Amino acid sequence: MMKFAFIQEVDRMKGKVKVRFEEDNLVSDWIPFTIPQVKNNKIHYWPAEGEHVICAMDEHCENGAVIGAVYSQRDAVPAGAEQSQFYYSSDAVTIRVNVDRVEVQVGDTLWILDTDNVQVETSSNIQITAPNIAIDGDMTVTGSITADGEVKTNLIGGVSLSTHKHIGVQPGPGITGTPQPGS
Repeated sequence: MMKFAFIQEVDRMKGKVKVRFEEDNLVSDWIPFTIPQVKNNKIHYWPAEGEHVICAMDEHCENGAVIGAVYSQRDAVPAGAEQSQFYYSSDAVTIRVNVDRVEVQVGDTLWILDTDNVQVETSSNIQITAPNIAIDGDMTVTGSITADGEVKTNLIGGVSLSTHKHIGVQPGPGITGTPQPGS
């Protein structure tokens, strides 16, 4: 039989819960809760204590399983649910999937991926660590650039920003020639 209940206790080592059936003033023994996938592709989350759930139980509410959480007046359908699928966690992580856009938010950092752009908005620092980073396209920087290593251009034969030499150097306010390739 189907029964509504509230999560009373969670055993994270066993992957089981106890539920409280308010209409019967009864707390179940440890029962499993269903997860969408558990074999090769895994989706894992813990139900929250106090979460409103629906259970498939035997006639004495001794054996059964939590088959899912249900919306209620206390835990209403989130705003925007009619337009997207999403995951919210109580520790400030949100993943929202629309037809043509994915948003991942962790704290104040938001990644937006859509058909035209990849956008990152944050008040935190961003660090990329890799043996080589290639950017294929134009780049615009509105702030300053600081480099701890050498800066070179391949446009004029690998000219180094710090060691390049010019031809046609004139004293005073004269204009120099272009940097020499390989310098």
